[in-house]
Amino acid sequence: MKLSKVYITAVAFLLVGVIVFFVGFAMLGFDFTNFDTEPVYTPVKYSESGNLEGIVIKDSDADIKFTLSEDKKVHIKYYENGIRTYNITMLDNDVLSVEQHSTADWTEALRLSRSTPVITVMLPKNFKGAVKVECENGDIEFDSITADGISAVSKNGDVRVIGSKINGILIATTEEGNIELYNNDIKNAAQLSSTKGNVLAQLVTAKELYAEVRSGYMTLADVKSLGDIFGEVNGGDIRLSALSAKYGITLITKKGDIRGSILGSAEDFSYNCNAEGGTCNLPEKQPGGEHNLNLRTQKGDIEVSIAKE
Repeated sequence: MKLSKVYITAVAFLLVGVIVFFVGFAMLGFDFTNFDTEPVYTPVKYSESGNLEGIVIKDSDADIKFTLSEDKKVHIKYYENGIRTYNITMLDNDVLSVEQHSTADWTEALRLSRSTPVITVMLPKNFKGAVKVECENGDIEFDSITADGISAVSKNGDVRVIGSKINGILIATTEEGNIELYNNDIKNAAQLSSTKGNVLAQLVTAKELYAEVRSGYMTLADVKSLGDIFGEVNGGDIRLSALSAKYGITLITKKGDIRGSILGSAEDFSYNCNAEGGTCNLPEKQPGGEHNLNLRTQKGDIEVSIAKE
């Protein structure tokens, strides 16, 4: 009998709590009829001369994709609704600024449907400006474009650069996402950093390449540096295939293996290789070569072959 009273009391308190919840949210202006309603977006197009010194884009949630324009202008296709809008301005130094603004309040976080359309930026062939993108949750992708430099930072999204020519520095940074480079020509340094994701670079030529991964893995395949290559992984493997550098290669991992192939002849390298707690198939200390090869792992193996092209 007492147990039944406990259950009845608990149910009563639960019902009261539900009523208070809905009434309270309604008084705060939350419309429960739109709880699972997809926001209505209106497509917007913006065009500008291709003779820009640069483009700067800041967004919170949208994926941002750069592609090749069919003419000599810069075209931007984006979407707005009553909450999410964009402010596009031309800065004094001929840099186009695209910045997202939102009037969403805390109740928007409770909405079940929250997809955001993709922003598409079309750059003319041989675009001579620099591109800087900052994004909180979206992916950033560059597909078959030319730019004088690229800086792409996404906190929770991926960064992809495909089939592009970069006449300056490439900076790609993400905390939660992956970084993927494929078939790119980078005239200056490539700086890649992922905190909790992976880094993949394939068919990439760069003046220098610096890559850092905290808790993922790193893959460098058919990567050629006209200077040095430096790669460091904290908690994963480093995988190589046909890696080459004019001056030196340094690869470090704390809790993984280093495996794969490097282009060249065995006598071309001065070796400094150490696998603490594991095995290494290369000389630990051997000077005399033209190129420096520094490989280190604390809790893994080193299995790397040196082969000619």
